[in-house]
Amino acid sequence: DHLDAPGSGVVAAEALGWTGKAGMSEKLSPLLLSPKARVRRAALLGLARLGSEGYLERVVEFTQDEDRGVRSAADFACWMLAGARKLAAVLKRGNEWDGDDSLSSWWIGLLDESDPERRMAGIRPLGSLLPKKIANSGGLEPLFALVDDKDPRVVQDLVWRLLTRREGPDVDAALATCLAHTDTKVRHLAAEALGAHGGDANKAVLAKRFTEDGDPRIREVLAIELARLGDEGALKTLLADEARTVSVPAPLREMTHVRALAVSPREDALDELFLLLDKEGDNFHAVTWMTVASELEGKDDERIGPWITKILLATKPVTGPDPLGHRFSALLSLAAAQKAW
Repeated sequence: DHLDAPGSGVVAAEALGWTGKAGMSEKLSPLLLSPKARVRRAALLGLARLGSEGYLERVVEFTQDEDRGVRSAADFACWMLAGARKLAAVLKRGNEWDGDDSLSSWWIGLLDESDPERRMAGIRPLGSLLPKKIANSGGLEPLFALVDDKDPRVVQDLVWRLLTRREGPDVDAALATCLAHTDTKVRHLAAEALGAHGGDANKAVLAKRFTEDGDPRIREVLAIELARLGDEGALKTLLADEARTVSVPAPLREMTHVRALAVSPREDALDELFLLLDKEGDNFHAVTWMTVASELEGKDDERIGPWITKILLATKPVTGPDPLGHRFSALLSLAAAQKAW
């Protein structure tokens, strides 16, 4: 009832997006034709919040609106609606989303924009609209060219939103390039992506980078990812490095050790992890215990349940602010995630 009111129409349009009710999109879409930029912006935000994926093609047009605020709202709406489009497709088909070539080409064009914000606005919808397996063909050259982008935020978005979630030799080649980037976060994200993708070639790239990278924090990440791929040589190098106590904070040192053991495919690595936690756990930081719980949550191993029970029973009641309280909470969360309980 307030959509046409002079003072409250904009607020009403944005608020409708939070309702999630059927029919709200039909009420908002006529407002996209409003001559007032703030009304068009409000309608776009409302559609984005509703997740009205059927309006994606309509919303795309407003990424070229004359008003900067409207363009920004349209970029956000495209990102949200592209994700909704992917979810709807996966639920309908029951298999992997194979992308949308015709829509993807629209945002490929944004990757050449001079404004880095627009280039990132192109990356985000593509994170939903491109298929899982991609190669440097079919007009995707601008995508892979972003590994050399001058703005590290763009490369971070590229790695995190696109390359991490995609497969293919050209994807791994781009990640290998990013592994030598000057930006620390880019290298961090690229290392984790290559570790997750696996394979002997990626393991060799990570091992080579471990010998070259001078950033102690990145070396920690590389050691974890190499351990994930069955190579614990880097971890042993770190654990034997006495100078590491000066360059790497204690929580990060602990986290590297426990994460490497948690992700290692070695059969006795889990027993070694439990032994380490039983011996040193009382001195470990809360973030280390939360890391343990996070890594073990996805594991299906019959040794985890009994170990949790033992630790919980041995933990004294916590009545106030106490690091042990974080450990107790983390283990309770892990216990709740165990299928065998």
